[in-house]
Amino acid sequence: MPRAADLRLVRCPPPRHFPEMVRLSRELFRLIVEEHGTEGALRRLADPRWFQSLACLLGYERDTSGSTTVVTAALREALDPEEHGLTLVGGKGRLGLRTPELIRERAEALDVDPEPLIDASRLAAKSDTVCLQDGHDLYHHTIAFDESGRWVVIQQGMNPEARTARRYHWSWREAERFTERHPVAASAPADVLSLQGDRPAGCRRAILDLVSEGPDRVLREWRRVRAAIRGPLDRFLDADRGVEVPEGILRRLPRRLDRGALERLYERDPEDFTDLLRTRGVGPSLTRALALIAEVVHGEGPDYRDPAEYTLAFGCKSGDPFPVDRELMSLAAELLERVDSRRLRRFLRARGPSQS
Repeated sequence: MPRAADLRLVRCPPPRHFPEMVRLSRELFRLIVEEHGTEGALRRLADPRWFQSLACLLGYERDTSGSTTVVTAALREALDPEEHGLTLVGGKGRLGLRTPELIRERAEALDVDPEPLIDASRLAAKSDTVCLQDGHDLYHHTIAFDESGRWVVIQQGMNPEARTARRYHWSWREAERFTERHPVAASAPADVLSLQGDRPAGCRRAILDLVSEGPDRVLREWRRVRAAIRGPLDRFLDADRGVEVPEGILRRLPRRLDRGALERLYERDPEDFTDLLRTRGVGPSLTRALALIAEVVHGEGPDYRDPAEYTLAFGCKSGDPFPVDRELMSLAAELLERVDSRRLRRFLRARGPSQS
């Protein structure tokens, strides 16, 4: 399933040892591709724990937002389509918004159809904005892909108030419906409304049934639902109405719904939830409202559980536990440049597990 990591939000200018990060990444992925192919390289990028280990190997803090933004920037420079058979595009802000354009440019170099990659990129971003609403707004989006059209999306959202960031990983293997559940490595719980995973499957079906009945029915039900929702304090006021909504979600309820988006949904008549996500105008606010209507009217609610799990080679940029040894990192990259994967494998086997 897609995976994620929870991180401290910090300002992250490129570190002084960024050139060494690029050089070492280039050689590491050359060996990984030689040994495991581009599919093996992408499988590793899809694993948040492996990615976090890579960040530490490259001298970055294990729990800061820069372990995503700076490491993917290093990979963007390091991965060469001709040398590695895969590439990575995207980034923060405007660079992330240019992802479709950049996919087309790099897809030509790899002789792969860009349109499925662009669709996957957009749906992954939409799912972590619409299907998983955990208070972290996306600001960083990248996609790595190979010559066979396999891909991995690595993107990150921020919560400025809590000063946290969450990194989400998607891959071509799991994202058939773009409604899979994220395990998130987190340091604190969040108010979450989720339509990912098996638990809210009934809610997703109810939403599809609801939008097929037209905008008037949805708007009529929304007026009823707003009157029935109770907040966290109502239990102390003996309020006996409707459904209780987490405080963070309650604050973000829309006052009115986008009728134009509802009309487009009615005309499109989406066959599944992924098709619903492709519809223009379907954003977090409208989806929150539809999920709550499904809960009150049909008894099929979203998932309010935070999918959080509470969770150094060359030193660390912050100097804790010790500063990055740039000379040693360069030496390691030089060693990898001189060693092919078969010789390295024989060397490791000769050492044996007891000596490693």
